[in-house]
Amino acid sequence: MLNKKELKDIIDYNSVFVCVGTSRALFDSFGPFIGDYLKAKGIPVYGTSDKNVNALTMYSSLNKIYNKDKVPMDNIIAIDSAVTYTEEKKNKIEVRIDAPIYPGAGVGKQLPTIGKHSIVMYTLTKDEANEVMNGYKDGLGTLTDIADVEKIMDNAKMLADIIEEIYLEKGGKLVHE
Repeated sequence: MLNKKELKDIIDYNSVFVCVGTSRALFDSFGPFIGDYLKAKGIPVYGTSDKNVNALTMYSSLNKIYNKDKVPMDNIIAIDSAVTYTEEKKNKIEVRIDAPIYPGAGVGKQLPTIGKHSIVMYTLTKDEANEVMNGYKDGLGTLTDIADVEKIMDNAKMLADIIEEIYLEKGGKLVHE
């Protein structure tokens, strides 16, 4: 599923990555995990384990990205976890050219779209996501272990390495805080 050529088509020297999700829910942690890896490498990124871009911070995060930091939409590549209808796509990464992400759509939330292009990892099937969300509604909140943390972490590291390679190849500059 991960197509390196497609990544080369969307990443350039002025790309900025917005990694969406929350580190408090395993099934939604792909964005923050990859954000951590990208930040450690010096790749321009919003959204990490300690500074989530999620439903609670979405509007303030987007205000900072678009208005304060003035990052053009065309430079943004959004990264998020996603829900799939097929077992075959589970734990796979997909590059979406000219397709923003719709944060929270898999669990029925309506939030602003992010990015010109996107990269998603399918962490759960739709049925599993419904089971997890029902567990949260019932106050259980213990069903997030359905997502495979090793696959999420391995995919986040692998993708961060590929992004770094392409970003530097295209003349991107590393930034360290």
